[in-house]
Amino acid sequence: MLRLVVQRLLFTVLVLLGATAIVFFLSHVIPSDPAIA
Repeated sequence: MLRLVVQRLLFTVLVLLGATAIVFFLSHVIPSDPAIA
């Protein structure tokens, strides 16, 4: 049971880091001002 919880936590952290990296990358690739949108 503990192993399943640890695997879920690691997977969640990886997904959050991946999503953050994608959003960060897209915000720098798309030349737009976030304040205007």
